[in-house]
Amino acid sequence: MHQLLKNVGKQSDLRKEWAGHLKGVSEKILNDEQAIAKFQFKVIENVVKFVKQSEDLISRVFLEKEDSDTFKLALKDALLHSLNINSNQTAEFIAKYLDMHLKKASTSTSLESEQELRLVIDDVIKIFRQVKSKDVFEEFYARSLSRRLLLKKSINREAEQMMITELKAECGDLFTAKVEGMIKDLNLSNEFMQTYKDTKGINDSYILSK
Repeated sequence: MHQLLKNVGKQSDLRKEWAGHLKGVSEKILNDEQAIAKFQFKVIENVVKFVKQSEDLISRVFLEKEDSDTFKLALKDALLHSLNINSNQTAEFIAKYLDMHLKKASTSTSLESEQELRLVIDDVIKIFRQVKSKDVFEEFYARSLSRRLLLKKSINREAEQMMITELKAECGDLFTAKVEGMIKDLNLSNEFMQTYKDTKGINDSYILSK
């Protein structure tokens, strides 16, 4: 159909229909009251699925780069619109979606798990890039990171650093300064405790040998 419309100079009509469809579906996903009430991270999970399905459809249907780029731009515009209807809420849900996966990563160090996490982070950044309330995301992300670290829910420090590196590349050093300082302080605390334990062990051994 697109080729027929393109031949008669009417391809813009299909683009408008496509853009309207994308906005409608993405708005419905982001306003899913059942998901919001029970599992807020599911909202972002469904957005990720929707984006992947849309991108896959574009790549299969529009073989010429000029055409595919036009419809990818429509997808980007639809996300920019829908994700920012309630930008603060979207930012919070992205942080919770990420928290769920980083906790999950702490239970497995297999290569497959690392590869899956890389894909999750790429998906998060793609959506995060469109959200205006980045300061809200930063606040929720910092809180969840502190809980993961303090409660030892995230054994996989490499995964945490991977996400921080992506955020730094996207938003700059100032954006990640708080969380990087948090990790640095925790590392110093762990080193201090280990030194204390080692010293105490030496002293205890000395006392017992007397």
